[in-house]
Amino acid sequence: MTYLLVENDGVAPLECFTTLGVSTSRKDSSAIGQFGSGSKHSVALLLRKGLFPIICCGNLKLEFYSEPKMIDDGLSKQEFNNVMVKMSGKTADGKNINKIQALGFTLEFGELDWTEVEFAMREFVSNSLDRSIREFGEFSGHMDVRVVDNVRTMAGVTRVYVPFENDVKSYYMHINKRFLHFIEPELLDTTILAKNYRAWSESGGAMIYKKGVFVRQLCEDRKDSLYDYNFKDELRLDECRNSDDYAVKAAISKALCQAPSEILCELFKKLTTDENFQERHLDGYDVRRHAVQRNKDRWKAAWELCFGAKAVHCPDIFFYDRLVRKGYRPIMINCWAKTFRAMGIPTHLDLLDEHEVSGLDFSEAPKAMEDAYAWCKDKLISVNLWHPREGEPVLAQFTATVKEGSTMRTFYANGKLAVNSDIAGSEGPALTQAVLESTVCFLTGSTPMSADNNDFLLRAVVGGWND
Repeated sequence: MTYLLVENDGVAPLECFTTLGVSTSRKDSSAIGQFGSGSKHSVALLLRKGLFPIICCGNLKLEFYSEPKMIDDGLSKQEFNNVMVKMSGKTADGKNINKIQALGFTLEFGELDWTEVEFAMREFVSNSLDRSIREFGEFSGHMDVRVVDNVRTMAGVTRVYVPFENDVKSYYMHINKRFLHFIEPELLDTTILAKNYRAWSESGGAMIYKKGVFVRQLCEDRKDSLYDYNFKDELRLDECRNSDDYAVKAAISKALCQAPSEILCELFKKLTTDENFQERHLDGYDVRRHAVQRNKDRWKAAWELCFGAKAVHCPDIFFYDRLVRKGYRPIMINCWAKTFRAMGIPTHLDLLDEHEVSGLDFSEAPKAMEDAYAWCKDKLISVNLWHPREGEPVLAQFTATVKEGSTMRTFYANGKLAVNSDIAGSEGPALTQAVLESTVCFLTGSTPMSADNNDFLLRAVVGGWND
């Protein structure tokens, strides 16, 4: 009979395959296995699939099968299948053994979520890697996966034999893509991986690994990813060693937040295109959660390296010309606006005031407006009410390009006194009133029609300004 053999130097305790919860690597943070249930799940899964695994711990052979049994709770009877093991050969201390033992778990153990043969094969190969690395510091030369035609025990070696049927053949065919250890061992400590044809399907979604072991592929709406990912303990797995979309995307977001400059530069440049890749659609909140100063510094340095010191994130063409007029280089990226700002990248919100953002275009104040301002100033000086809190305002006229409905006439903000271009060039009461309204805001810091604003105007009238 043909088997797929997973072999490693060193003898695993038989309890690792027979006693639920036993794990020799749980306290080793570098190890792949942690739960203490994988080997038992794997045995039960293979038996459910009609595959009878044989495990050799040194010279001790373990042959697994199941026997039907009945349990009666006094109300009803229920049949289950007890996992059994036939032990034969010699133990580690040289004792001969030949017995059958009923184990403390059933064939039904894990049947709801441990459903694929690949789960079992992943466990056996991972365990073999763990043992080799823990004992020898490396796996090369100390473990192997190959096809054999017979079962043999060997002192000092652990061997797992799985019948070489179709699902097992398929797993073995792609084993180099399921474990980075075999063809890309230099990437085992790298989190963000350049794409390298790791997928064995047509999907270009991100291939997700944990400690070099394939976990899943992130597939959504036929979108490809820019990178594959290899996480450590930041990616939490459930009992069947899977991880949901939310956990995977959160881990990807954290990785990109901490990414080196060359990765960030490539990401930023891709975001300026129309390409529809998975990373573009990450939840910005997950990235912003990791916006600590060292990550901000890294993002800002990468941004300037890509686009220059005057580069500004621009989410909409509407803001483009405004930023150019101010001497900046707008970088059109129609996503991640809050994320870029949280990471210290300058955005349109940092460089345009609220009126520019809302759609106001500014130009130099016409002479009529300058004359109206000078007239208001003289009148206020004459009644001893000219006490500016700051230097002279910059006078400007504006054109509203997007606002609909009520038209803004005038405002004062951030050292700028502006009047709508519809009245800024005309002479007469409408212009004088508009300039006066914003001049009072400039002098008092009040808002139009507020109590402070009205009080100032009343004092001006009472003070003798009634012309």
